Amino acid sequence: MATKDSEPAAIVAIRDHFAQIERELPTYRLDSTDLMDRSAEGGVLSAYRAGDALRKLKAKYYGETGRATDNFYYWRDSLVFVYRLDERYDRTLSGKVIARQENRYYFDGSHLVRWLGPDGRAVQLSSPEAHEAETQYLKDDRELRLLLRAARDASERK
Repeated sequence: MATKDSEPAAIVAIRDHFAQIERELPTYRLDSTDLMDRSAEGGVLSAYRAGDALRKLKAKYYGETGRATDNFYYWRDSLVFVYRLDERYDRTLSGKVIARQENRYYFDGSHLVRWLGPDGRAVQLSSPEAHEAETQYLKDDRELRLLLRAARDASERK
């Protein structure tokens, strides 16, 4: 694994932002809403804000054979990092987790600049899979923010 000194500046900055967000997470305001239509068994979207600034979205999706969690990290209102965790159960719905798979996606602007796959190795950014991941996570980012805004507007109207 590369040392911090040999990493590109954008990756070092993203890791620093991630560390700061995680360190400050207990001080952020937390809002949550259901994600019923985005997975087989529902889900929850949690938003963490420092004042009005969105710092993290955590989308947890439940399925019959497992669950998935996408953690979106933001700096200056831009997506900078997505941590994806997939977990599989030993039996349907309420089983014990028997397998875990992690992926890490680094963004600079609206571009995927690094993807570390489940084995911890970089995935080739010119691959069709990387292009699909970039497109999907940018789309998910937009959709989840809109969903969060709609939920907040609905609660303010009550």
